[in-house]
Amino acid sequence: MSIASLATSDQDTTARRRLWLLTGWIGALVLYAVLQFGMTERGSFRAAFLIDFAWTLAALVAAQQCAQTAIRFRGRERLAWACFAGASGVWLLGQLYWNVAELWLGKPPQFPAWCDLGYLGFPVLAVAGLLISIRRVELRSGFLRPLTNLGMITIALYTTLGMLMHDSLAATSSSIVAAVAGAAYPFLYGTAFLFALSALAIYSEPRKRFIALLQTGALGVLCVAATNWGIGMLGANYLPGALAEPIWLVGFGLLSWAAWERKNQPALLERMRAPEPQTQWLEPILPMVALIAIFAAVASDGDGLQLGEVHFILLPGGILFAFLLAAAEWVSRGAEAKLRRRAETALRALQVSEERLASILEIAPEAIVAADRDSRIELFNRGAEHVFGYSAAEVIGRPIEILLPERIRSRLLPQDGRRVAGKLWAAEFDAQQEMFGLRRDGSEFPAEASVFQLATDDELAFALILRDVTDRKRQERDLRHAKETAELANRAKSEFLANMSHELRTPLNAIIGFSQIINSRMFGADIDRYVDYAHDIHNSGKDLLKIINDILDLSKIEAGQMNLSDQAVDLDRVITGCIKVVAERAQRGRITIERNLPEALPRLWADELRVKQMVNNLLTNAVKFTEAGGRVVISVRPSYTPGGHPDGVDIVVRDTGIGMDPSEIPVALSPFGQVDQGLARRHEGTGLGLPLVRRMIELHQGQLSLSSARGKGTTATLHFPANRVVAHELAS
Repeated sequence: MSIASLATSDQDTTARRRLWLLTGWIGALVLYAVLQFGMTERGSFRAAFLIDFAWTLAALVAAQQCAQTAIRFRGRERLAWACFAGASGVWLLGQLYWNVAELWLGKPPQFPAWCDLGYLGFPVLAVAGLLISIRRVELRSGFLRPLTNLGMITIALYTTLGMLMHDSLAATSSSIVAAVAGAAYPFLYGTAFLFALSALAIYSEPRKRFIALLQTGALGVLCVAATNWGIGMLGANYLPGALAEPIWLVGFGLLSWAAWERKNQPALLERMRAPEPQTQWLEPILPMVALIAIFAAVASDGDGLQLGEVHFILLPGGILFAFLLAAAEWVSRGAEAKLRRRAETALRALQVSEERLASILEIAPEAIVAADRDSRIELFNRGAEHVFGYSAAEVIGRPIEILLPERIRSRLLPQDGRRVAGKLWAAEFDAQQEMFGLRRDGSEFPAEASVFQLATDDELAFALILRDVTDRKRQERDLRHAKETAELANRAKSEFLANMSHELRTPLNAIIGFSQIINSRMFGADIDRYVDYAHDIHNSGKDLLKIINDILDLSKIEAGQMNLSDQAVDLDRVITGCIKVVAERAQRGRITIERNLPEALPRLWADELRVKQMVNNLLTNAVKFTEAGGRVVISVRPSYTPGGHPDGVDIVVRDTGIGMDPSEIPVALSPFGQVDQGLARRHEGTGLGLPLVRRMIELHQGQLSLSSARGKGTTATLHFPANRVVAHELAS
């Protein structure tokens, strides 16, 4: 079920309950009118019983409804409705006293009686409830203005009623208490009604206007009934069954309806609210209405102004009226000055807050850009100037799309104009995990951005907060590369340990096995066989020593502790010696080794031992990874720059072996790295040869370069720079 359907169901339920409430009250009134005026004799016991019972029940229902409404709310609202419940309650107590005296004892109370205190307490508590329910924008002086209005209304009513009733009171009443009590009914109820009317017009909140109207109607109806009652008591001509009796029931019915309506409204939080402009003009009219009422009473006095009327009615009433009018003006001006000071203080606080916010925006490292509804830049802070390279003066008023690359900009231009650009920007930046900005020089940069749509109607439409993450992205790449490098090194070391366990175990097993055979003279006096075994032990020891030396050399280079013993190196002698070292292995594998050397080889200024080690490693690798019937070519050639100038000497070793993919060359050059090829796995090796060659040639300020293709062999080039060449001329 949707929210709309639930709301409609609640409204229907409230409407049905309101209909039942009104139907019950109207039915009760009709039933009373039929019984009282159609079937009962006026002045009889039955007439007294019917009206007393109806008044008691009506006051009880009103008190009960107002009490339930008070329980429903809190604070001032609860206190206001508690006053209305108390007003109905004291009226009920007075009626119960009357019922006991008239119906139980059969002696109606003589006017005035104790029950009149309950009847007259009703308008006093009702006015208190109205005062409590008033909301005004003034805080401390907010109660004084309506109280002053109430005082002027009371004085006007006092003067008017006093002038109109002076003669009749003096002529018909021999008791001052009876005269005061009789005049108090129209006076108090009339004051409550007029004040409720002014509160309804000026102070009531819009959502309570209908409820205030019901309260005013109830007090107006009760004012009519009370005036009739007071005058009737003064004339001592009241008999049960009078036509004015149902008026009391109507008044209590309207009050019950008002309490029921408020109880069924939602309990919203109360807020201070200024008077509505369309009702503020009614407030200064109240004294004018009061003065007109007084003048009308004086003008309607048929026997002329008597001295008693001037002394006891006009003079005190005029003095009090003038005092309250001055008090109202003083309160109004004081409240206005207080509001003005409060507004000035709020304005200063707002200006300070705006300046502080502007300072925060200016010093914020993020780029903060705000645009109006036409996507034109309105705000461009210093962070944005630093990130985008524009000054604020250059971009204010320009389209905000200039800050984005073209490929993103095209998606953010709505077909139906720019006024929905804020929504498009918000959707775009929410959908994209990574965005890019465009600097003034045309360069792009990665960015993180958030778009906020602003709630103002006419100025800023949306704001963009952007952060340049170029450095962070670079750091992430560096960390990722370092992580991958560390993982690769860790994997290479693991593979190295696995290979070393084999490379070290093989010669050690040979050494241990052959030495045991010799030590135990297993073959008796066969010296030749023992000599062969000793030769195998010697070769295994050399292999083991070479592995250990390679590891130690690599460790020295990485620790920066390998020093070169530079001297003039004869390349012909070095290359010839290296070829002799690998010749035997090449013969066993039916591999041809070719020399392609010029007649006049230059001399190198280098460490001869390291040059031999580099060339020997390259030749050993070439022979190891070349299949039977292949060939290995070693050559020396001059090197030239792209401009044709001499640039040192290159030693090139080229084979026709299995080769490798270009993507596998970095693996082969990494320490302990071995390309995972079937033929490679069939040959011994630690994966330290090429890394050692690269580190050693770098110690000579040169470089090692490899070119290879799968199945087409490998070419390794040792480049020595020109400062390492002793003789620059080479034979052709």
